[in-house]
Amino acid sequence: MGTVLAALAGTVALAGCEVSGTAHRVPVDVDAGQYKTVKTDAGVSSPRWMAGAELAAYVPFPSEIDDTMIRTTNGTAPAATLKNLGAHIDGAEKVPENAEFQFGFAAGGNNSDPTVEGSPNTRSLGFGVFRYTDAGAARAAVRPTAEANRAELIATRDRFDLEKVDVLVDDAGVGFPAGSMTVSSEASGRDTGMSTRVLVPHGRDVLMVHSYGRSAADTASTLKRSVDLMIERLAGSADVSEKSAMRNASFVTLTVPFLGDGDRMFFDGTAVGPASYAHIYHDKKRGSRLLSQAGVDLIGQRETVVFRASSPAKASELRTGFETWRREVDAGSRKAASPRDLPTATCVEDVDSATDKSYGCTVVVGRYYATASSRKSLLDAQQKISAQYLILKERG
Repeated sequence: MGTVLAALAGTVALAGCEVSGTAHRVPVDVDAGQYKTVKTDAGVSSPRWMAGAELAAYVPFPSEIDDTMIRTTNGTAPAATLKNLGAHIDGAEKVPENAEFQFGFAAGGNNSDPTVEGSPNTRSLGFGVFRYTDAGAARAAVRPTAEANRAELIATRDRFDLEKVDVLVDDAGVGFPAGSMTVSSEASGRDTGMSTRVLVPHGRDVLMVHSYGRSAADTASTLKRSVDLMIERLAGSADVSEKSAMRNASFVTLTVPFLGDGDRMFFDGTAVGPASYAHIYHDKKRGSRLLSQAGVDLIGQRETVVFRASSPAKASELRTGFETWRREVDAGSRKAASPRDLPTATCVEDVDSATDKSYGCTVVVGRYYATASSRKSLLDAQQKISAQYLILKERG
């Protein structure tokens, strides 16, 4: 079973009684298994990744432009390297001018049903804000990045023998800031409409909007409204930097450290405010409202996620709010056993199919609400939340 950790001195409960012939008094044991509870900054993100996560607070939700964008896509994440940049703009990592890229954030959404696995999507909308060393570097990167993106899309089309649609690069034209470029083509396969990406120089930033599956007229309107909203939101972001983003890095050490070096997604390894973290939710309005009502000011994430509410009562309300939301949207969710000797933690099992199961556990410790999830087993989720409980009891 993994390492069994005794509950902390001063908070140890006792079970049994001192009666001849029966079990004697023993301390309650909280089983953290292989998960560590010592303070460590292992897995805390780099300053650039953390800065991208902080910048997320100034990036609009795609659903603010198109309310049918009801699913958050996996590409929603900070960017801190040329490889990250290339994941959002195919070919960008090959452009010499992008050596001046520092950090950014991308948010994506589509119109597939988030409650139905494999639900098809016919439209999507993605935003990106990519910050460079200075305004000159940002301007210089736009055209070669657009050209590289076109070349990469054509190469992909030919490599997979896809329909031979034209891929065009052009000035974005009237209504967009000077120097803006578009990369556009017809949607591929059975999809209809346009696939158009606009790159916009804006101070130190290159803004990106990618619209897929809309008519030419709807695409033009969507791009214009998106860029206008992004410019408006970014007005307060000038001070976001690697230094500013690291001021809350120590909060990440209140979460359970990663076991391995696997891929990181969303806000793994960061500490961010609620305006950034709300990007992960499919229903962003509801997620934002729950965080606001609980007075959450910081969220840290590694193996577990820790939310700091304004008070213990508010932390409990936050837990209730999320548990209610989960029951409403997940018909396959059912109550599971609490971790050993930790009855204040609650766990659930989600059953999508006979072979696809996931597990989640939550606990409230003071003003902290914490969650843990696992696709391995219920025991794995229980041990994660047990480790989290021990960390918060000692250092929260």
